[in-house]
Amino acid sequence: MEEIEEEIKEETEEIEEEEKINEKELKEEKIVEEKEIKEEEQEIEEIEEEDIEEEIKTKIEKEIKKGDRGGGRGEGEMKR
Repeated sequence: MEEIEEEIKEETEEIEEEEKINEKELKEEKIVEEKEIKEEEQEIEEIEEEDIEEEIKTKIEKEIKKGDRGGGRGEGEMKR
C-alpha cells in the first residue's frame, strides 16, 4: 500500500513539474510573440512616416513646378 502511495506521489510531482515547465514555456512564447508584434508595429509606423514624407515631398515639387510655369514674370509685374 505504501509503495502505491509513493508511486502516486512521485507521479503527481512529475506531472506538476511538467506543468510548471509548460507554463514557463508558454510565458516565454507569449513574450516573444509580443516582442515580434511590437517590432512589426514599429516597422509599419516607419513605413507610414516614409509614405507621408514622400507625399509631402511630391506635393512641394508639384507646387514648385506650378510656380515655374509663370512665363518669367515676377509677382506684381503687369502684362502688356
